[in-house]
Amino acid sequence: MKKNIKRTENYYRKSSDSIEMLSFEEEQDLSKKILAGEDAKKELADCVEMSEAKKTSLLQIIDEGERAYDRLVLANQPRASKIAAEAYRKNPHGLNDFDDYLQTAMKVICRCARTYDWKKGFRFGTYVFRSLNNEMIRENARNGYALRVSEEDLQVMKDFLQQVEKCGIQGAADALGMGHNEAVGLLLAVKMKKSLNEPADSDDSDTELGELIADEDVMTSADVEEKIDLEIMSEKMQAAFSALPDNESFLLKGRIIGSDGETQPLRTFVGKVAQSTSGVQKKQIAAIKHLRELYISLPRAE
Repeated sequence: MKKNIKRTENYYRKSSDSIEMLSFEEEQDLSKKILAGEDAKKELADCVEMSEAKKTSLLQIIDEGERAYDRLVLANQPRASKIAAEAYRKNPHGLNDFDDYLQTAMKVICRCARTYDWKKGFRFGTYVFRSLNNEMIRENARNGYALRVSEEDLQVMKDFLQQVEKCGIQGAADALGMGHNEAVGLLLAVKMKKSLNEPADSDDSDTELGELIADEDVMTSADVEEKIDLEIMSEKMQAAFSALPDNESFLLKGRIIGSDGETQPLRTFVGKVAQSTSGVQKKQIAAIKHLRELYISLPRAE
């Protein structure tokens, strides 16, 4: 699924142009009011008896804190849009749309705006950056950008890698009761390393695992699939060959398969399957046609 990156950039540009950016002093002032408002909420909730004047004062502090909170959140919407757009571009094949990332980023902004403490001496952007970045990574991981592996499978992978180091791929496959192709595929999976901060391939969602592995001798997923397909075709061809009549099987074995890699000439079969070389050739053409028909009629082996 290709994503509309241009729409994302236009949205970010418009939101950046329409919202004011705060100075450090303004952020500190807003933080003071927000924290004071949070303290006033607790005091109002905990106190059983309170004078009307005190209650009115606390409500006013709470109101100032809420207005300060709204302003801090709104001023940081461009920040949320920027990091949401970055996460959106990194995972072009994910299920999330840009609005999903933006909503998640704004939740982080809202949460951090309540707890930002001006007394620490750093900007709000510094305070919120790591939370935003980590949440975007988690958002991509939840939507197909990371492999989720159960504890049971992790243990299998661990045992498998230990066996590979001791006795190689085939030895590990035999020890764990796997087929060779299954073992190669598992090795490709456990060797794959890719940071969630790195963009996914925007041109093709089917990443070649072999491209992410330093060992050039390891088969790629395409190599494994091709090998499996060849084995399936070979098994199907053997079944079709076994279904041929004896005379056709005898002729094709000598003419096509041969003995020790050497095929036999037409004259070898004169008097055995036909009375002339031209007759042997016609028999061979008919046998090949029959073999093709048998091969097509057989179901695909699983």
